[in-house]
Amino acid sequence: MPKVRVSKAGKAKNYVLEFPNEHFQTDGEILYCSACEKSVSIEQRYLVVQHIGTAKHKESKIRRQKFKQQFFASTTSSENTIKLLETRKMSLVQSLGLIEEAEKCIEQVQGPLGVEVKEKMRSVLHKNPGLDCLKLIRDTHCEMNEVTLPTELTPFDIANIKFAPITSVEVERSFSRYKSILRPNRRSFNFENLRMYGCTRLQ
Repeated sequence: MPKVRVSKAGKAKNYVLEFPNEHFQTDGEILYCSACEKSVSIEQRYLVVQHIGTAKHKESKIRRQKFKQQFFASTTSSENTIKLLETRKMSLVQSLGLIEEAEKCIEQVQGPLGVEVKEKMRSVLHKNPGLDCLKLIRDTHCEMNEVTLPTELTPFDIANIKFAPITSVEVERSFSRYKSILRPNRRSFNFENLRMYGCTRLQ
C-alpha cells in the first residue's frame, strides 16, 4: 500500500500538536520556535527532536518561563481591575478609565511575551467595535467637543448608557472560574486536590 504523503502544512501542524510545550507555531508554511525566535526544519522528525534537545532551546525555554513569571508578577493588578469592572453601578467614565489604564500597563511590557500579549489585547479590542462607541458616549458625558455619535442613538439612549456595564455583570459566565471545578475531568478530585485547587484558583 503506497504511503500517504503529508503536506508541509500538515507536518508543521502535527509537530505543533505533538510538542505542545516547546513553543512551536505554524502559519501553514513553516514551523517557528517562538522561544528561540527561529524557524525549524520539518523535512524529517529527527530534526525537530534535535532542535528540542539543543542547549539553546532549553535555555530559551527557561528564560521565557522566567520572563512570563515576572510579567504576571508585574501585572497582578489585572485581577483587581477585573473585579472592579464587575462592580455594580460603575459609571462608563470609571470603567473605561480602568480599561485604558490596563492598556497602558500592557503596552509597556517588553520582550517576546510582551509582543504576544499586546497582539492578543489588540485583537480582543478589535473584535469589540462597540467599545469605540462607548468611548464616544463617555466623551459626550465628559462634555468634550467635536464628538460624532452614531445617528441611531437618541439623547435618551445616551443618558441611559451613562452606567452601562462593559463586562458581564450578574450573569452566569461571570463565575466561570467557579464552574470550572465541576468539569468532567475534575470529578476524580479527592478532597486534598480540591482544597489546593480552590486555594490557588479562587483566592
